[in-house]
Amino acid sequence: MLKVSQLLNSEIHPLVHGALISRILVSEEENYFAAVSAYQKSTKVTEGEFDFDSYTKTYIETLNSIISSNQWISYEDYKNHYDYCNLPFRGKEKAILLIENDLKIPKSSFYNRLYFKLFNDCPWFMDESFNEEKKHFIRGFCELRGSIDTTRPLIAMDYFYDNTFELGKARLLNEYLSVPYYLININFRELQDQYIRGINKRNTQLRLQLNWYVKNIGLINDYKTKIVEKVYHVVSINKINNINYLNMPDITPDGSDLFITRLNHFSNKIFGKELNDHDIFELRNELDFDITKSKIPTFKRNNDIVELVRIYTADECAGCKSIHELSDRTFTHRRTGRPYFEIHHNISLNNTVELDHENNLVKLCPVCHSTLKRGVGLENEQKEIIANIIKSDSNILDFASHFFDTADRNILIDKIYENLR
Repeated sequence: MLKVSQLLNSEIHPLVHGALISRILVSEEENYFAAVSAYQKSTKVTEGEFDFDSYTKTYIETLNSIISSNQWISYEDYKNHYDYCNLPFRGKEKAILLIENDLKIPKSSFYNRLYFKLFNDCPWFMDESFNEEKKHFIRGFCELRGSIDTTRPLIAMDYFYDNTFELGKARLLNEYLSVPYYLININFRELQDQYIRGINKRNTQLRLQLNWYVKNIGLINDYKTKIVEKVYHVVSINKINNINYLNMPDITPDGSDLFITRLNHFSNKIFGKELNDHDIFELRNELDFDITKSKIPTFKRNNDIVELVRIYTADECAGCKSIHELSDRTFTHRRTGRPYFEIHHNISLNNTVELDHENNLVKLCPVCHSTLKRGVGLENEQKEIIANIIKSDSNILDFASHFFDTADRNILIDKIYENLR
């Protein structure tokens, strides 16, 4: 069995890394973690066409061949030899990767370290090319728990998150892993019509366009490959290094920004809040949940996050809004007619790309911004402003807590202070 210390202090195979970022299962006492792969029988494929039950052994052998290890085991092996782990399995799991929590860290800390290991210890992740390691990460993130939608050409998976920081992990697919935004769709359960009416309380669903996925990422699972072959028009299948690449007709993308729009709306307006019927109705309209097609010109992401924060966040200084009148700390900009602010990285960028994130950006008045420059303001003044910043917005606090892997505000203030530039 793998140990947490081994994973964090050595190279993690991208397939395993992706599976864990997608979902970490945890035992009741947090002594064990697990990544899983699950799939079910489909009515679209008969027993004569594919031996579903006997395939499990082959599938596990394939997963272990890909990661050059024997860490993946079957659910039956787990029940026979590792049931003492007390992990919350439901019996539908086909392949399980067990991890002993020898460091005794909480799940949130394990996730944080895995997340930032991507940026600090995985050169393939920051590489601009669409390399095989990125594809393996996507397979772990999407396919291992994903299912083939037989009504629309999508690969879909339940999307799990415990906080706003983890909620945004799907953005890795586009921002670092070369998956275009317009191929990704997210449907939050709190806004699903059936969930609202109490008919079917499904989990939030993350979905990718199937035609692009099977052609560019491919499928490890032969059974899922057979489902695609039976339901959709497949021109050809080419198996390379255990991966089935399916040539399906391209679907011309109309382009849609609903994925990023929904993530941002959910983070800011829905997550952790109690919503009444009126709130839900308004949010569904804002996000086009009841519109069959939401077409816009092909979406190209605006990389200037600073301008998004400048335009769409409240005109207030995160460092002193509860202490000073804004009119005493800044001026009205002639061109915009709005108060002037500097856009400040709460945790200084320091060429660390994952810090260039909207939940690490705040508006500061010129006085607070100047005070926070290294060697300018007094230490107690700088720490007071930092304390006000992390108190001003729960998303800012959440991001900093995950980055530094601590919920202790005094430690956060000290860490942010040490990183001032």
